[in-house]
Amino acid sequence: MFKNPLLLLRALILFALLAPAAFAQSDTSETEETSGDGDKKPGITVIVSITGSAEVFEAEGQPGKPAVKDMQLAVGSTLVTGPGCTVDLALSNGALFQIQENSQFGIGEFEQESYQFVFNNGAVLRPQAAKNFEGGEATITQLDASAEAFNELENEPTTSSAKFSLGYGTMVGFSKKLAPGSAMEITTPVGVAGIRGTIFRLTIQRTGPPGSNQFSVRLDVPEGVVQFGNSDGTRAVTVNRGFTLQANAIVDAPGQVRIQNLTNNPMSAEAMALLTDIVTQVRQVQTTFTAIQGTPDILRRVEAAVQAAQQGDTGTGTGPVNVPNVIPPPFVPGGSGAVVPPVTSPR
Repeated sequence: MFKNPLLLLRALILFALLAPAAFAQSDTSETEETSGDGDKKPGITVIVSITGSAEVFEAEGQPGKPAVKDMQLAVGSTLVTGPGCTVDLALSNGALFQIQENSQFGIGEFEQESYQFVFNNGAVLRPQAAKNFEGGEATITQLDASAEAFNELENEPTTSSAKFSLGYGTMVGFSKKLAPGSAMEITTPVGVAGIRGTIFRLTIQRTGPPGSNQFSVRLDVPEGVVQFGNSDGTRAVTVNRGFTLQANAIVDAPGQVRIQNLTNNPMSAEAMALLTDIVTQVRQVQTTFTAIQGTPDILRRVEAAVQAAQQGDTGTGTGPVNVPNVIPPPFVPGGSGAVVPPVTSPR
């Protein structure tokens, strides 16, 4: 297909920069590392799997819409699941949630520092930095980018700020290690759970009649650590790896909660394995977000080779290009990488 090495190199660069390796947002930051103070844009939450019936309410007072696979949940929306329903969610910061039956889950806030592409070593290219790379006249149809590589990232790609809510019901969640300055909270009628790189299950149920101010709460933490406390952060309980917090609570007014019968006991090995298996199942159906198999340094070397070829090119496409020393195996055309359709940010 590519008899001209120069066009091949240009094609690799262009496609690597256009492939939807994660999600693209407009931004003017030139930083290429995961840390920084670039502009934050709305994060992305996508339904990657659904069993049973659920509704999405985009705003209070508006009628609900049936929840379907590949639907994006905008900031401010609420997901309500029915009996026997489970909804698996994937987030652009790498978090995975399973909202279980008879639950109400809301997205109060979700912002993330914008990036154009994420690589499997955790580095990112921001939109402005991506523009600095050479383009080309041709494109290739495959690139070694995969959801598996994104799922295996240890840390979130860029700084994020997220505030979710669980009005009632049960959710199982996984969070990658958060970047410095990031925060993830889940608010319930009883208190707030602070999440930072962990697996957890959170359940909140009303124990009295409809409209009652009495609740039960349970928080299981098979991996990581979760802080659970009141909304102003003045009181909190640390739930360590392998422990379960349980309590009853009376909510006299928003922010005024009386906790009763609080316990913090070890989890069974079976319970820990169950929650880990649920996260694994959600990870297996997460194909929305991908990471490129490579590093920004690879693109820089390819760009340098293109520039060298241009200087020595006679117009016949026979300029000196040492392709084997520039392009590692993951970028060879016809590789096994799959390209996922782009996901745009909620407006």
